[in-house]
Amino acid sequence: MTIDRQINHHIGLQHVAAGLARKVLARIDAYDHRIVTELSKFAASAMQTIPVRHRDAAIETIGRINAEAYAELVPSLWQELVAVAEYEVEFCTRLLGESGIEPKAVFNPDALKARRFIRGQTVHQAFESQRDNKFRFLRKVIVAEAEPVALIRKVRGTEARCFKDGALAMARHATAHLVRSAVNHTANASRMMLWRELD
Repeated sequence: MTIDRQINHHIGLQHVAAGLARKVLARIDAYDHRIVTELSKFAASAMQTIPVRHRDAAIETIGRINAEAYAELVPSLWQELVAVAEYEVEFCTRLLGESGIEPKAVFNPDALKARRFIRGQTVHQAFESQRDNKFRFLRKVIVAEAEPVALIRKVRGTEARCFKDGALAMARHATAHLVRSAVNHTANASRMMLWRELD
């Protein structure tokens, strides 16, 4: 029975991770739409090639929009991750209680916040890196492509491929993967913190 509950619990966590990734992507999509809109304005002002001054202005605007996106995303995402951690601790505490073990530890979000997540970074630092990587990738695409229509296609993607072949789509997949990994990390880290209190 306990093993079945643990399996169901793990499956439930994967559903939570997928649901949270969808929620995050919906927010990111709104900002990505702004990026394409602003880039289209700059491209529309050009003839055959985008002037350097327009290109630099576009990069600055896109950087600002990208920063706004993650400034909104990370605090709300963290609240969702804290809820995941609390749920994990509650589930593990209940299992331990059924075995006659009563953990005395109180869940500490600050301790969880300091835990290393990926490449030696905390969750917050990992999403800051993703923000910076996305901007660098977009800037590289913009600098490399001076032809307006081709630039929009490379950033937004092509309709023939359902816009899945553009720079924004690639960054989108990376963010979704990071969110799902963050959910699993949070559950594992909170569980390990609880076990450590039993040693």
